[in-house]
Amino acid sequence: MISGNKKAFENLYKQYFQVLISYGFRITQNENLIEDAIQEVFISLWNNKSQLSEVSEVKFYLFRSLKNRIVRQLERDIFDKSEDIDTYLDFLISISDEQKKIDLEQSDAELDTLQKAIAHLPLRQQEVINLKYYHDFTLDEIAKLMDVNKQSVSNLLFRSYATLRSILKSWTISLFFFKYFILSE
Repeated sequence: MISGNKKAFENLYKQYFQVLISYGFRITQNENLIEDAIQEVFISLWNNKSQLSEVSEVKFYLFRSLKNRIVRQLERDIFDKSEDIDTYLDFLISISDEQKKIDLEQSDAELDTLQKAIAHLPLRQQEVINLKYYHDFTLDEIAKLMDVNKQSVSNLLFRSYATLRSILKSWTISLFFFKYFILSE
């Protein structure tokens, strides 16, 4: 693509468009803004291809470029920015591959419970879990994406796990109480 190969550029676009859309929806629910930002990222890549250097982590580069464009656009438009705060609060994540294997052995109700518990996490904790397990980024890459240091990412992950354990434990106790004491009456 850097050398001007249009087919390579087209393949790059096709390969990453859907995952970029998905990631964009984790930042804002404004589909037009997301699609425009993706188009701008790729137009900028093509227009500046002669100035680009080799990139070893293409996915990370595209995610970072998309996030920067969306954030800049949201900061320009105060009205959209205030609406997108609510979107951040409704931030949903997917579960890691390891968790998916566990979920295959468990019922859909248990998966739903876990997703609801994750939705109760603070926004930054949801974001770090999403980047780590859904998009398979390293701690260093997550730190760069979130503009924090690597230790902060580790701390966020640790707090996320602790909070999730606490939420799930309290829900399990409540369910046990409801099931055995309320329903048995």
